[in-house]
Amino acid sequence: MGNVSFGGNWSEEILAADEINPVLSVIDAAAAECPDRDVEDDDLESAPTYVYMRIEKGPMLQEAFLKAVRIQQQDLRRKEASRVAGLIRTWAGM
Repeated sequence: MGNVSFGGNWSEEILAADEINPVLSVIDAAAAECPDRDVEDDDLESAPTYVYMRIEKGPMLQEAFLKAVRIQQQDLRRKEASRVAGLIRTWAGM
């Protein structure tokens, strides 16, 4: 074990990835499915709340995503929801 370094915050980063990946999956699924169905369910309620609480720019991103999935025109709704989902991934560092 003499050659192994235990410095850094890699364990915290792994935990954060374990936390954020399910959230991002919910957001990605909602962005993909929002033109075909109402995606505002319990899962979608908690995922943007996580974004709001844990990601820099979270309040702005949460508001933008929820606004996007409510756009009336289907093509524009999918495009904008996907764009904001990508921004969430970027700000989450994923």
